[in-house]
Amino acid sequence: MNKKLYALKLKLADFDQEKRVGAIKFILLAALFIGIMLSYNLWLTESIYFPLTPLFDFFPGLIQPFDHILLYIIILLIAVGFVYPFNFLLNISLFILLLILAFLDINRFQPWVYQYLLMLLAFSSMTKKQGPAFLIPALQLLLCGIFFWSGIFKFNHLYFSQVVNRFSESMGNNVIVYGIGLLIPVLELFTAIGLLVRKSRKIAIFTAFFIHFFYLLVTGPLGSNTNTVLWPWNTAMPLFVFFLFTGEHLYFSQNLKGFFQLNITRAILLLAWIIPIFNLFNLWPAYTSFNLYSGNTNNGSIYISDQTKSMLPEKIGKLVKNNALEIKEWSMEEMNVPAFPEKKVFLSARNFIYNYAADSTEVVLYYRPKTHLIGNPQAEFY
Repeated sequence: MNKKLYALKLKLADFDQEKRVGAIKFILLAALFIGIMLSYNLWLTESIYFPLTPLFDFFPGLIQPFDHILLYIIILLIAVGFVYPFNFLLNISLFILLLILAFLDINRFQPWVYQYLLMLLAFSSMTKKQGPAFLIPALQLLLCGIFFWSGIFKFNHLYFSQVVNRFSESMGNNVIVYGIGLLIPVLELFTAIGLLVRKSRKIAIFTAFFIHFFYLLVTGPLGSNTNTVLWPWNTAMPLFVFFLFTGEHLYFSQNLKGFFQLNITRAILLLAWIIPIFNLFNLWPAYTSFNLYSGNTNNGSIYISDQTKSMLPEKIGKLVKNNALEIKEWSMEEMNVPAFPEKKVFLSARNFIYNYAADSTEVVLYYRPKTHLIGNPQAEFY
């Protein structure tokens, strides 16, 4: 009798896991679709002025209408994915097409896109033998890595002196908001570790909800009303946490030995936990290290002459202030996402502005690298 009850319990647990994974896939697809719609111009080639920056210079750009066709295929795959969430061919196709578009322009490697790519890769690895029981811990490891590094990267003077102030100013210089902003790095680190530990998991789940509610509050309509492309991500993250960590049987330690023998687990361990270490030395991109809301990323401005400014398209020219064009502001204006904060992107932007200059000396890139553990590098002119 005990054996029968135990077998029934295992079946119910498997059923519960499958339902949870189905819900996670639904949220993933919905958040990805909304994110793409909010950053529509980011995914096209010729609809904006902001230049493409391929991962490798020899990559060709997609010309119209092929850029539209590829985007519409991705949207179609997302729609079909709601009906067939566990179809391998569907998941791997969506992953590959998104990855191709990101390779053709690294600005598409936004943090939320990178996370969804890793989640799609995890779904693509799921088999009948290695089902939700192995997929759930892999996704748990990914989310905890995001919270961990997001918290670590906030321990810098720019976060505490600038970002926290912006949070507070968005809510009318609210002292409580300022105080919460100071605590966010600690709360994110606690969430990352607490979700992996059985005794602290319930508190960590609550903390995860609180963190993303705070982000939505300060960047949403009641706050600064900016960075709308991150609203669906900040909504999806606590839902991912809920479905991944609330089950009594969903403990990270279950199947741990077999779990770490899976290729997908090794890949997530490498990409979400180990490689971000290199961003501490500015040797790996911030956005693929989950360096979020930290204030400490590479930045760039383009200084131009009055003559060059007069030749710029109106859409770009109106962003020039005191002969300086902030690349992040330009990117936000045209694509509703910040530019991928790496020198390669800033140089592409400078080269584009060259097209409107009579002489190369009329256009100068002012590159400000992030501070890191090795030191505080000096800004450079290009």
